[in-house]
Amino acid sequence: MVKFIAKYKNASLQVKVMVIFFISSLLLTLTLGSVFYNQITETVTQNKERELTTLAKETANKIERFLFEREADIQVISQSKILVLDQVAAEDKQAYLQYVVDYYQTYDEIVVFSPDGETLYSAFSETDDTIENILNSNKAVKHAVFSQKPYVSDIDDDNYILFARPLYDGNQQYVGVVVEKMNFKAIDEILRNVNLGSLGKARLISKSSLPTLSIPNGVHYETSGQISYIVCYVPIIKYETQSTEWYLSISEPEEEALAIVGSIRYYFALVLIVTVALLLLFSYGLSKRITQPIRLLKQRTTQLLASHKLEASPAVYGVTDEVKALTHTFDFLLEELVFMLQKTLEKTGEIESVKRVKDSIDAMIDHTSTGILTIDGHGKVTSINLRGLELLGIDDEANVINKSLALSNYKEVTEAIYQSLLQGVPIEDLKCEERWLSTLVQRDIYQNVVGMTVLIQSIEARERFEHSVIRAKKLSELGELSAGVAHEIRNPLASVRGYTQMAIRELPVDSVVVSDLRIVLNEVDRLDRLIERFMSFASPNTPIYKNQDMNKVLEEVIYLLDQRVAEAGVALNVSIGEDASFSFDSDQIKQVLYNLILNAVQASNRGQRVTIVSEISREQNVFRLLVKDEGDGIPAEIQERIFSPFFTTRPKGTGLGLSICARIVENHHGNLELTSSSDAGTVFTVELPLEGGVL
Repeated sequence: MVKFIAKYKNASLQVKVMVIFFISSLLLTLTLGSVFYNQITETVTQNKERELTTLAKETANKIERFLFEREADIQVISQSKILVLDQVAAEDKQAYLQYVVDYYQTYDEIVVFSPDGETLYSAFSETDDTIENILNSNKAVKHAVFSQKPYVSDIDDDNYILFARPLYDGNQQYVGVVVEKMNFKAIDEILRNVNLGSLGKARLISKSSLPTLSIPNGVHYETSGQISYIVCYVPIIKYETQSTEWYLSISEPEEEALAIVGSIRYYFALVLIVTVALLLLFSYGLSKRITQPIRLLKQRTTQLLASHKLEASPAVYGVTDEVKALTHTFDFLLEELVFMLQKTLEKTGEIESVKRVKDSIDAMIDHTSTGILTIDGHGKVTSINLRGLELLGIDDEANVINKSLALSNYKEVTEAIYQSLLQGVPIEDLKCEERWLSTLVQRDIYQNVVGMTVLIQSIEARERFEHSVIRAKKLSELGELSAGVAHEIRNPLASVRGYTQMAIRELPVDSVVVSDLRIVLNEVDRLDRLIERFMSFASPNTPIYKNQDMNKVLEEVIYLLDQRVAEAGVALNVSIGEDASFSFDSDQIKQVLYNLILNAVQASNRGQRVTIVSEISREQNVFRLLVKDEGDGIPAEIQERIFSPFFTTRPKGTGLGLSICARIVENHHGNLELTSSSDAGTVFTVELPLEGGVL
């Protein structure tokens, strides 16, 4: 190592650069590669575990849904009047049971027993063991079946489940029991359809078969023989009458499930070898390219110094290090270099390009909602945007540019800014004279303070922005929750609709029950329409932007509401400003305008006015719409919740109108604000940015 260090010190600049670059790049590559490989391996493993968990839950849901449908089948059969009416012939009852067995093809047998255990009617497909034999051989099961309560048996070793329901006649007298024997063909088909590779398997296991797992939920790693498996256990719904809890077990060999990790390891090693070779070649080429110009530059600078009669200067001659020699001549060459760069920029037009970029940045800064000013190291203002002039109460930019900041109305702000500059300590969110103040200190390479950038916000604007962010987050989270709830409600609604329609078809047309069932169908449809509104709130469409005139859209909405306004006896006072053409989604914005104006009309009494004002501010780059009513106003405690989903003060309201409006405006990067008082009425203000605008 000592010899290597000695050789390295005496080596050429090219070798030094090559060694440094190669070692640094190699260490960086190995570090990043190791992190990347570990992250990929961990991600692949986590994804596979999530995949197995999701697959297990989906399969368990299919099995539970299948069992639920079978329980619903026997409930429908037990509640059907066919089996208890004396007017129905025994052959028709027998045919009805046989039809159910043949249609569903999941029952080995369906039997109707009398209260004393006598078989009244039966239907079967193929079965080795009849229900009667099962009951005679198991007194506990027979007792449960004839207990006049719904009964679901445990899963038998022969893979069947018994479902039993008592039968009652029209006088609610117990007249017997109907029993289904369900086979496992459909469940076996569900398990066979689970894709787990060549050695993976899905099966049902009782909890008693898992003595080593106290809580057999989630993903586990187990070894069977010489093979390690990734196993996921998910509980299957346990009915009240069942004594054993069952689990769905899905397992896949770890080597097969994580086969991609081996491929990743192989390709990672291959890439690493190629990278090392490329780094070595690149280091050599780069070091050669770097050092060759340095040697040539040293020769040229030596010639330049000689031409300026500096041949005997000790700062240059006698120095063997090329970099040090160049450093000594840099001061002399700097002036000439700056002159040459200026000429080059002027000839290539890059100055104009830089100017255009600067103008674009200045325009964006001028339209931001934050006041921005810059101060040099001597305390003089070098720039200030429009918002800064407004927040600091400065009439003209010329009053502060190239001058020390002296604000008679904001002395504490001035003092805080200059203290930050003098001490070189930045300010983070200082509340000062109804303003939020932050500073960013700029330093040169020697850590001397050379200037400072000051950010100023009004407390009101900042609180409004923070409130908007919190409201948007709550609406988004509640929207996701609503989508899940709506989805979960829709599934059982579909089942209710299906079974209701099936019951209507089976009952006589003049039956009293039919009219009740039709009421159920109507209520299901009403719930489905309400769920549609929930989904509209939970998953709003992405705005489709198109350049159009906002004032024309406003006129269309007013025309649509003309009849409603006339019926309410309210006068509209409309003031439309200049042409307001910019890009927005007309359908979504039309929904916002319709809701806000309709709410204002409904909040007004007869003879009152609703004022609608649209205006456009080119200075702030924003379109603004005000909808004002002369109603009784909105109490302060309600104002805090007015944009919350499902909150309403109207008996028939859903509480989604203003929530949806708020989400639409926020998706357009705008603001929807409310001010209200009991003596002045309520004002809703919509602000939407124009092209390039920032709110």
